[in-house]
Amino acid sequence: MDKEFTVDDMLGCPYEEGGRGPDRYDCYGVVLECEKRLGHTLLDVRHDDHSLELSALIPTIGDVHPVERAGLGVIVECEAAGELHLGMALDSRNMIHATYNHGVCVHPLRAVKVRRLYGVGI
Repeated sequence: MDKEFTVDDMLGCPYEEGGRGPDRYDCYGVVLECEKRLGHTLLDVRHDDHSLELSALIPTIGDVHPVERAGLGVIVECEAAGELHLGMALDSRNMIHATYNHGVCVHPLRAVKVRRLYGVGI
């Protein structure tokens, strides 16, 4: 990376289903943008079935694999109101994501029901 990773410009952007920025995001839009800023390329997929697990979409999004621990760039698959929700870990304790109520925000990982963690790339 040539410059320091930052998400400050994304914070507070409103939630929009299918939002891919730069002024509105859904949860996968946040993941796509953050991974792009880290130099990772994921394919954009839109799926209406929020009951799916990310593992069902892995063949279509790119080089993603399960990992044991959260850290910068790790995709967090979690559950929100019984539906699939995604975010990206900023470190071992916090994640950035987009919610209906708060838009793009940072929350502690312990505040969500984490299903799985996925690393991107090698």
